[in-house]
Amino acid sequence: MGLGEILAIVIPSALGAGGLGAVIVTAIANRRKVKAESEKLDAESEKIAAECMAVLAEAYEKRMTAMLTSIERLDKQVEELKNDKQVSEDTIVTLKRENAELKIQVTGYAADVDKLTKTLKDRDKRIVELEKQVAEIPALERQIADLSARLDELHGGNDGTAA
Repeated sequence: MGLGEILAIVIPSALGAGGLGAVIVTAIANRRKVKAESEKLDAESEKIAAECMAVLAEAYEKRMTAMLTSIERLDKQVEELKNDKQVSEDTIVTLKRENAELKIQVTGYAADVDKLTKTLKDRDKRIVELEKQVAEIPALERQIADLSARLDELHGGNDGTAA
């Protein structure tokens, strides 16, 4: 017999077979059982906590992996957008330069257009003058014909009187 069993017999005898003694004896006798159950519950709690930590760690690892993948994808997009922006800025600079060059050309062309417009106006004036002169040709031809006829009459009249 062990010490616990002896105490379980002696103590109730000393206190009597009544209620308080039985409670004390039962508590002492059950103390190991309660301690073992408490240790078992502690071990189960630790196991559940470890499983929860493992599940959470796995979930967070998956989430971190997804976030890192997303970050890498977004970094690539940002880099592409930076490149696109640089290309756009380069294009803007080139277009501004070309625009300035074209403005200079347009200014030169405007001067050329002014010169050509003046030349055309002068030519048009000359054409109008020539048209007026051409319009006078039939009248001059008639005058020449009249004068030729008169000359012929004068020469013919001198020839006929002298002959």
